[in-house]
Amino acid sequence: MKNVGEGSKKCHHMALLRNLADGRTCLLEPEHLVGRSDLCALRLDLGFVSAQHAILRWTGSEWELKDLGSRNGTFLDGVQLPSREPERIKRGARVAFGQLDQQWELASDDPPHPMIISLTRAEPLLIDQELLALPSAEDPQATIFRGSDGIWTLERADEAVVRLENQSRFSVGGEAFRFSCPMLVQRTMTSEHACETGLLQLVFSVSHDEEYVHVRAEADGVRLDLGTRTHNYVLLTLARHRLSDAAAGVPDTSCGWVYQDDLIQELAGSSSQLNIDVFRIRKQFAAAGLLNASDIVERRPRTHQLRIGVPRLQIVKI
Repeated sequence: MKNVGEGSKKCHHMALLRNLADGRTCLLEPEHLVGRSDLCALRLDLGFVSAQHAILRWTGSEWELKDLGSRNGTFLDGVQLPSREPERIKRGARVAFGQLDQQWELASDDPPHPMIISLTRAEPLLIDQELLALPSAEDPQATIFRGSDGIWTLERADEAVVRLENQSRFSVGGEAFRFSCPMLVQRTMTSEHACETGLLQLVFSVSHDEEYVHVRAEADGVRLDLGTRTHNYVLLTLARHRLSDAAAGVPDTSCGWVYQDDLIQELAGSSSQLNIDVFRIRKQFAAAGLLNASDIVERRPRTHQLRIGVPRLQIVKI
Protein backbone atom coordinates (compact mmCIF):
# COMPACT_ATOMS: atom_id res chain seq x y z
CA MET A 1 0.00 0.00 0.00
CA LYS A 2 1.72 3.14 -1.21
CA ASN A 3 -0.42 5.61 0.72
CA VAL A 4 -2.55 5.31 3.80
CA GLY A 5 -6.25 5.19 2.95
CA GLU A 6 -9.12 6.97 4.62
CA GLY A 7 -10.15 3.82 6.40
CA SER A 8 -12.26 0.80 5.64
CA LYS A 9 -15.79 -0.15 6.52
CA LYS A 10 -14.59 -3.74 7.03
CA CYS A 11 -11.97 -3.19 9.71
CA HIS A 12 -13.72 -5.11 12.49
CA HIS A 13 -11.55 -7.91 13.89
CA MET A 14 -8.55 -6.94 11.80
CA ALA A 15 -5.19 -5.54 12.79
CA LEU A 16 -5.46 -1.78 12.49
CA LEU A 17 -3.19 1.22 13.01
CA ARG A 18 -4.87 4.65 13.41
CA ASN A 19 -3.28 8.09 13.09
CA LEU A 20 -4.26 10.11 16.18
CA ALA A 21 -3.92 13.44 14.40
CA ASP A 22 -6.22 12.94 11.42
CA GLY A 23 -7.95 9.58 12.00
CA ARG A 24 -6.45 7.84 8.97
CA THR A 25 -6.31 4.08 9.32
CA CYS A 26 -4.05 1.39 7.95
CA LEU A 27 -4.77 -2.34 7.88
CA LEU A 28 -1.65 -4.18 8.98
CA GLU A 29 0.04 -6.81 6.86
CA PRO A 30 1.94 -9.71 8.53
CA GLU A 31 5.22 -7.80 8.05
CA HIS A 32 4.35 -4.13 7.83
CA LEU A 33 7.33 -1.99 6.85
CA VAL A 34 7.14 1.72 7.80
CA GLY A 35 9.20 4.49 6.20
CA ARG A 36 9.69 6.83 3.24
CA SER A 37 10.65 4.14 0.73
CA ASP A 38 8.25 3.02 -2.00
CA LEU A 39 8.74 -0.49 -0.61
CA CYS A 40 6.98 0.41 2.64
CA ALA A 41 3.44 -0.75 3.37
CA LEU A 42 2.95 2.38 5.49
CA ARG A 43 4.68 5.11 3.53
CA LEU A 44 5.36 8.32 5.47
CA ASP A 45 6.91 10.95 3.24
CA LEU A 46 8.30 13.05 6.11
CA GLY A 47 11.83 14.37 6.49
CA PHE A 48 12.33 12.95 9.98
CA VAL A 49 11.30 9.43 8.89
CA SER A 50 13.99 7.10 7.52
CA ALA A 51 13.62 5.22 4.24
CA GLN A 52 13.00 1.95 6.10
CA HIS A 53 12.28 3.20 9.58
CA ALA A 54 10.57 0.39 11.50
CA ILE A 55 8.57 -2.79 11.08
CA LEU A 56 5.44 -4.20 12.72
CA ARG A 57 5.43 -8.00 12.56
CA TRP A 58 2.82 -10.63 13.41
CA THR A 59 4.51 -13.53 15.24
CA GLY A 60 1.56 -15.91 15.00
CA SER A 61 0.21 -14.98 18.41
CA GLU A 62 0.96 -11.27 18.89
CA TRP A 63 2.37 -8.13 17.28
CA GLU A 64 5.87 -6.82 17.77
CA LEU A 65 7.50 -3.52 16.80
CA LYS A 66 11.16 -3.11 15.83
CA ASP A 67 13.16 -0.01 14.95
CA LEU A 68 15.36 -0.69 11.90
CA GLY A 69 18.24 1.59 12.87
CA SER A 70 16.35 4.77 11.99
CA ARG A 71 17.99 8.17 12.27
CA ASN A 72 15.44 9.68 14.69
CA GLY A 73 14.18 6.59 16.48
CA THR A 74 10.92 4.74 17.03
CA PHE A 75 8.81 5.38 20.13
CA LEU A 76 6.42 3.10 21.97
CA ASP A 77 4.16 4.83 24.51
CA GLY A 78 6.59 7.75 24.62
CA VAL A 79 9.71 5.64 25.19
CA GLN A 80 12.35 5.28 22.48
CA LEU A 81 12.98 1.67 21.51
CA PRO A 82 16.48 0.20 21.36
CA SER A 83 17.55 -0.16 17.74
CA ARG A 84 16.82 -3.55 16.10
CA GLU A 85 15.32 -5.10 19.25
CA PRO A 86 11.69 -6.26 18.82
CA GLU A 87 9.20 -5.17 21.47
CA ARG A 88 5.78 -6.71 22.06
CA ILE A 89 2.94 -4.30 21.29
CA LYS A 90 -0.68 -4.52 22.46
CA ARG A 91 -3.96 -2.89 21.54
CA GLY A 92 -4.07 0.74 22.62
CA ALA A 93 -0.31 1.22 22.38
CA ARG A 94 0.87 4.50 20.88
CA VAL A 95 3.67 4.50 18.35
CA ALA A 96 5.67 7.37 16.82
CA PHE A 97 8.20 7.28 14.01
CA GLY A 98 10.91 9.94 14.27
CA GLN A 99 8.90 12.54 16.24
CA LEU A 100 6.79 12.06 19.35
CA ASP A 101 4.08 14.46 18.21
CA GLN A 102 3.23 12.25 15.19
CA GLN A 103 1.53 9.34 16.93
CA TRP A 104 -0.29 6.26 15.73
CA GLU A 105 -2.41 3.97 17.89
CA LEU A 106 -2.68 0.20 17.54
CA ALA A 107 -6.48 0.27 17.40
CA SER A 108 -6.74 -3.50 17.01
CA ASP A 109 -4.19 -6.23 17.69
CA ASP A 110 -6.16 -8.98 15.98
CA PRO A 111 -4.33 -11.22 13.49
CA PRO A 112 -3.71 -9.80 10.01
CA HIS A 113 -6.38 -10.51 7.39
CA PRO A 114 -5.67 -12.03 3.96
CA MET A 115 -5.83 -9.22 1.42
CA ILE A 116 -4.81 -8.09 -2.03
CA ILE A 117 -2.91 -4.83 -2.37
CA SER A 118 -3.26 -3.03 -5.66
CA LEU A 119 -0.06 -1.26 -6.66
CA THR A 120 -2.14 1.64 -7.99
CA ARG A 121 -5.17 1.90 -5.67
CA ALA A 122 -4.95 3.20 -2.10
CA GLU A 123 -7.24 0.75 -0.31
CA PRO A 124 -6.44 -2.97 0.04
CA LEU A 125 -8.99 -5.53 -1.16
CA LEU A 126 -9.99 -7.85 1.66
CA ILE A 127 -10.52 -11.51 0.85
CA ASP A 128 -13.97 -12.09 2.31
CA GLN A 129 -15.06 -15.70 2.94
CA GLU A 130 -11.80 -16.94 1.39
CA LEU A 131 -12.91 -15.87 -2.08
CA LEU A 132 -12.17 -12.77 -4.16
CA ALA A 133 -12.74 -11.82 -7.80
CA LEU A 134 -10.35 -9.54 -9.67
CA PRO A 135 -10.53 -6.88 -10.88
CA SER A 136 -14.11 -6.98 -9.51
CA ALA A 137 -17.12 -9.22 -8.93
CA GLU A 138 -18.71 -7.62 -12.02
CA ASP A 139 -15.66 -8.54 -14.12
CA PRO A 140 -14.13 -11.68 -12.59
CA GLN A 141 -11.16 -12.22 -14.90
CA ALA A 142 -9.44 -14.07 -12.06
CA THR A 143 -10.45 -15.61 -8.75
CA ILE A 144 -8.40 -15.99 -5.59
CA PHE A 145 -9.46 -18.70 -3.17
CA ARG A 146 -8.20 -20.95 -0.42
CA GLY A 147 -8.33 -24.65 -1.31
CA SER A 148 -9.08 -27.66 0.86
CA ASP A 149 -5.32 -28.10 1.35
CA GLY A 150 -5.09 -24.60 2.86
CA ILE A 151 -3.16 -23.25 -0.13
CA TRP A 152 -4.19 -19.93 -1.67
CA THR A 153 -4.64 -20.08 -5.42
CA LEU A 154 -4.97 -17.61 -8.28
CA GLU A 155 -7.23 -19.02 -10.97
CA ARG A 156 -7.67 -17.47 -14.40
CA ALA A 157 -10.17 -18.98 -16.82
CA ASP A 158 -7.62 -19.61 -19.59
CA GLU A 159 -4.29 -19.98 -17.78
CA ALA A 160 -2.59 -22.37 -15.40
CA VAL A 161 -3.49 -21.87 -11.75
CA VAL A 162 -0.86 -20.14 -9.63
CA ARG A 163 -0.03 -20.89 -6.00
CA LEU A 164 0.08 -17.71 -3.93
CA GLU A 165 2.40 -17.06 -1.01
CA ASN A 166 2.79 -13.95 1.12
CA GLN A 167 4.09 -11.08 -1.07
CA SER A 168 3.41 -12.89 -4.36
CA ARG A 169 2.94 -10.40 -7.20
CA PHE A 170 0.76 -10.85 -10.27
CA SER A 171 -1.29 -8.92 -12.81
CA VAL A 172 -4.94 -9.12 -13.82
CA GLY A 173 -6.50 -6.99 -16.53
CA GLY A 174 -3.34 -4.91 -16.83
CA GLU A 175 -3.35 -4.03 -13.11
CA ALA A 176 -0.55 -5.14 -10.76
CA PHE A 177 -1.37 -6.68 -7.38
CA ARG A 178 0.40 -8.07 -4.33
CA PHE A 179 -0.92 -10.88 -2.11
CA SER A 180 -0.66 -10.43 1.66
CA CYS A 181 -1.39 -13.25 4.07
CA PRO A 182 0.17 -14.63 7.27
CA MET A 183 1.86 -18.00 6.97
CA LEU A 184 -0.78 -19.57 9.21
CA VAL A 185 -4.27 -18.17 9.27
CA GLN A 186 -7.36 -19.74 10.76
CA ARG A 187 -10.44 -20.39 8.71
CA THR A 188 -12.78 -17.42 8.64
CA MET A 189 -15.87 -19.61 8.42
CA THR A 190 -17.84 -19.65 11.69
CA SER A 191 -21.26 -20.81 10.49
CA GLU A 192 -22.87 -23.74 12.27
CA HIS A 193 -23.44 -25.17 8.77
CA ALA A 194 -19.73 -25.19 7.90
CA CYS A 195 -18.84 -28.38 6.06
CA GLU A 196 -16.92 -29.40 2.96
CA THR A 197 -18.68 -28.39 -0.24
CA GLY A 198 -17.60 -31.61 -1.95
CA LEU A 199 -19.44 -33.71 0.67
CA LEU A 200 -22.83 -32.17 -0.09
CA GLN A 201 -25.76 -33.67 -1.86
CA LEU A 202 -27.45 -31.12 -4.12
CA VAL A 203 -31.12 -31.40 -4.94
CA PHE A 204 -32.39 -29.38 -7.92
CA SER A 205 -36.11 -28.65 -8.14
CA VAL A 206 -36.84 -27.63 -11.73
CA SER A 207 -40.06 -26.35 -13.25
CA HIS A 208 -41.23 -27.94 -16.52
CA ASP A 209 -40.40 -24.78 -18.48
CA GLU A 210 -37.02 -24.68 -16.66
CA GLU A 211 -37.45 -21.01 -15.80
CA TYR A 212 -37.49 -21.96 -12.11
CA VAL A 213 -34.45 -23.75 -10.66
CA HIS A 214 -34.30 -24.15 -6.88
CA VAL A 215 -31.26 -25.65 -5.12
CA ARG A 216 -31.12 -27.39 -1.76
CA ALA A 217 -27.94 -28.72 -0.14
CA GLU A 218 -27.87 -31.57 2.37
CA ALA A 219 -25.05 -33.09 4.42
CA ASP A 220 -24.82 -34.85 7.80
CA GLY A 221 -28.29 -33.79 8.90
CA VAL A 222 -27.77 -30.21 7.72
CA ARG A 223 -30.22 -28.89 5.15
CA LEU A 224 -29.54 -25.57 3.44
CA ASP A 225 -31.99 -23.78 1.20
CA LEU A 226 -29.87 -22.05 -1.45
CA GLY A 227 -32.89 -20.52 -3.08
CA THR A 228 -33.71 -19.68 -6.67
CA ARG A 229 -31.09 -17.77 -8.62
CA THR A 230 -30.51 -17.10 -12.31
CA HIS A 231 -27.08 -18.69 -12.08
CA ASN A 232 -28.63 -21.92 -10.75
CA TYR A 233 -29.26 -22.90 -14.37
CA VAL A 234 -25.49 -23.01 -14.97
CA LEU A 235 -25.13 -25.34 -12.00
CA LEU A 236 -28.06 -27.45 -13.22
CA THR A 237 -26.49 -27.79 -16.67
CA LEU A 238 -23.19 -28.94 -15.15
CA ALA A 239 -25.08 -31.34 -12.88
CA ARG A 240 -26.78 -32.92 -15.89
CA HIS A 241 -23.43 -33.50 -17.58
CA ARG A 242 -22.03 -35.18 -14.50
CA LEU A 243 -25.09 -37.38 -14.01
CA SER A 244 -25.04 -38.35 -17.70
CA ASP A 245 -21.37 -39.33 -17.55
CA ALA A 246 -21.91 -41.29 -14.34
CA ALA A 247 -24.81 -43.19 -15.91
CA ALA A 248 -22.54 -44.03 -18.86
CA GLY A 249 -19.95 -45.51 -16.51
CA VAL A 250 -17.35 -42.75 -16.90
CA PRO A 251 -14.79 -42.89 -14.02
CA ASP A 252 -15.45 -40.27 -11.35
CA THR A 253 -12.20 -38.38 -12.00
CA SER A 254 -13.32 -37.83 -15.62
CA CYS A 255 -17.00 -37.45 -14.89
CA GLY A 256 -18.84 -34.26 -15.80
CA TRP A 257 -16.09 -32.22 -17.46
CA VAL A 258 -17.41 -29.86 -20.15
CA TYR A 259 -15.45 -27.64 -22.52
CA GLN A 260 -16.09 -23.98 -21.77
CA ASP A 261 -17.00 -23.11 -25.36
CA ASP A 262 -19.49 -25.98 -25.50
CA LEU A 263 -21.05 -24.88 -22.22
CA ILE A 264 -21.34 -21.28 -23.40
CA GLN A 265 -23.05 -22.46 -26.60
CA GLU A 266 -25.39 -24.70 -24.61
CA LEU A 267 -26.31 -21.80 -22.32
CA ALA A 268 -26.56 -19.34 -25.23
CA GLY A 269 -24.35 -17.00 -23.22
CA SER A 270 -20.89 -15.47 -23.32
CA SER A 271 -17.51 -16.08 -21.73
CA SER A 272 -17.78 -13.01 -19.52
CA GLN A 273 -21.27 -13.96 -18.32
CA LEU A 274 -20.12 -17.48 -17.53
CA ASN A 275 -17.22 -16.14 -15.43
CA ILE A 276 -19.65 -13.89 -13.54
CA ASP A 277 -22.06 -16.78 -12.92
CA VAL A 278 -19.29 -19.11 -11.71
CA PHE A 279 -18.08 -16.50 -9.24
CA ARG A 280 -21.62 -15.82 -8.01
CA ILE A 281 -22.22 -19.53 -7.50
CA ARG A 282 -19.04 -19.89 -5.47
CA LYS A 283 -19.81 -16.74 -3.48
CA GLN A 284 -23.31 -17.99 -2.68
CA PHE A 285 -21.93 -21.25 -1.29
CA ALA A 286 -19.29 -19.36 0.70
CA ALA A 287 -21.94 -17.03 2.15
CA ALA A 288 -23.88 -20.10 3.28
CA GLY A 289 -20.90 -21.00 5.48
CA LEU A 290 -19.68 -23.91 3.38
CA LEU A 291 -15.95 -24.65 3.33
CA ASN A 292 -13.98 -24.73 0.08
CA ALA A 293 -16.82 -23.03 -1.77
CA SER A 294 -14.64 -22.70 -4.87
CA ASP A 295 -14.92 -26.49 -5.27
CA ILE A 296 -18.59 -26.23 -6.26
CA VAL A 297 -17.36 -25.42 -9.77
CA GLU A 298 -14.03 -26.98 -10.66
CA ARG A 299 -11.91 -25.69 -13.53
CA ARG A 300 -9.15 -27.08 -15.72
CA PRO A 301 -7.87 -23.76 -17.08
CA ARG A 302 -5.35 -25.22 -19.53
CA THR A 303 -7.97 -27.40 -21.23
CA HIS A 304 -10.77 -24.83 -20.75
CA GLN A 305 -13.00 -27.38 -19.00
CA LEU A 306 -15.42 -27.05 -16.07
CA ARG A 307 -17.55 -29.38 -14.00
CA ILE A 308 -19.73 -29.35 -10.92
CA GLY A 309 -17.60 -30.44 -7.97
CA VAL A 310 -20.32 -32.43 -6.19
CA PRO A 311 -20.93 -36.07 -7.23
CA ARG A 312 -24.15 -36.56 -5.23
CA LEU A 313 -26.84 -34.93 -7.33
CA GLN A 314 -30.58 -35.21 -7.73
CA ILE A 315 -32.85 -33.43 -10.22
CA VAL A 316 -36.58 -33.29 -9.53
CA LYS A 317 -39.19 -31.92 -11.94
CA ILE A 318 -41.94 -29.91 -10.24
